[in-house]
Amino acid sequence: MNKQKQKRTNAASARTRKLIENTFVEILHEKGRVDLVNVTELVKRAQICRSTFYKHFPNVKAVVLAIKEELVQEFCQNAQSAANKTAGEVYFDKIYQFVKRNDKFFRLILNTDDSVMMVIDMSKIYKDSFCKLLKTDKEIVNRKLLDVEVSTLCDGCALQIIRYYRGETKASLKEIITSAKMSYENLHRWRSHEPTK
Repeated sequence: MNKQKQKRTNAASARTRKLIENTFVEILHEKGRVDLVNVTELVKRAQICRSTFYKHFPNVKAVVLAIKEELVQEFCQNAQSAANKTAGEVYFDKIYQFVKRNDKFFRLILNTDDSVMMVIDMSKIYKDSFCKLLKTDKEIVNRKLLDVEVSTLCDGCALQIIRYYRGETKASLKEIITSAKMSYENLHRWRSHEPTK
């Protein structure tokens, strides 16, 4: 197969995968639960044959995992691009933009228990980026408990986002991110001074 034909085949395959994922999200929106989405309804709605579905995914659960992996990968890229800036505010703006962009999926998926792992994974990505950034920041004088404080900040933010999508908090997404920004700035200010004896 020549390169041009291979390129077209890969593009068509990527479009089919995206169609399956988007159709899954549509059905999930209607049904409200992952376990109520089945292959029969999915292929009918996407107007593809069963064999096409199985060429891309072994089952419906694999569709969920693929969407999660894509989101985590995009989130990771956001974290890396934010790491090139020194202002902590950039990190939280990236989180806010990412979550808003994927709002529909988060609204549905964060009501299932297995989805919590995705948010924990995303928290870890940002945690690692923060720690790298703060460890190279020459203004930071007091480094004692730095890893623990960054971990507490990121995990707390992740938990609040989960609670937001589960309807367990009155805070808006913007308020959660603003609060995380303030906590980061306070942490940075505190760590940028020698503690008083």
